[in-house]
Amino acid sequence: MAIQVVNGKGFEWAVATVAAERLLIPLHVGQEQPHAAVCFTKLSSAKQAHFRKCAEGAIEYVIEREKLPTGATGSVMLSGDLAGEKGDVRDVLIVVNGRQIGLSCKTNHEAFKHPRLSGTIDFVRKWGLGGSCSESYWAAVRPVFAELEEIRDSSKSTTTWASIEGYQERYYQPVLKAWREELLRIAGGTDVSSQQAATALAHYVIGKIDFWKVVASNSEVRLYSFNVNKTLGTKATTLPNRIIGIDAIDGSQYSMTVHMNNGYQFNFRIHNAKSTVEPSLKFDVQAEGLPPQQIHQHTLDLS
Repeated sequence: MAIQVVNGKGFEWAVATVAAERLLIPLHVGQEQPHAAVCFTKLSSAKQAHFRKCAEGAIEYVIEREKLPTGATGSVMLSGDLAGEKGDVRDVLIVVNGRQIGLSCKTNHEAFKHPRLSGTIDFVRKWGLGGSCSESYWAAVRPVFAELEEIRDSSKSTTTWASIEGYQERYYQPVLKAWREELLRIAGGTDVSSQQAATALAHYVIGKIDFWKVVASNSEVRLYSFNVNKTLGTKATTLPNRIIGIDAIDGSQYSMTVHMNNGYQFNFRIHNAKSTVEPSLKFDVQAEGLPPQQIHQHTLDLS
């Protein structure tokens, strides 16, 4: 099991157990609970203690901001990974007196999404941006993914990306270019459709259900409250409604940053998900800029 998975699930377990202990409510035994518990036991004692410390600080802050009572009717549960595919990015769910407070738990990274592109995935429709991908987009990407499919099938899934000289320029760049042009096409539509697409893109990246994001690092814990639907105890989050531009602001050949109004910037880095060739590519989506005037943010210093 990859160390990133063990760390991630282990931290989720730490947050869930601390929340249950602090609020004096039970930890619900569900499908995800045993897996996360096992991951936590695989961590070193030092890592376990650090994750507990991060969780304690985060939970205390969330309890204070949300005014959650101790000893009330409720439970804590761990969510499954499939929930994220439906726009629910919460890993830990606290239910107190019928009210739900969700937390997305991250360790040393702040990635939001890892969506795929392929010769059959209509990302415009799947991401809820309105309509479907254009014929020009399909004409650009389908030959690329068809070639990758041929490589995979002819080698019986043994060819590695590293064995293909210049694979980034050959496969990453044309797909990334076509994806950028498709987003710009949508952004340049009618005022109504472009506004809806911009808001929908932000919703897709961030998630559709309000939540707290908890990011644990070696020296601090960062908390963000995404309160679009006004269900949390922080200021309301206003999403962007306009795509200003898309460029490789960091100089990277294999990522694009989408600039939006209201202070939002999301970076999409394209990469292969496996060491062996397959007919799809993935994005690692991270926020280059999140506006503090729109999103409640707080940092806990652990040093």
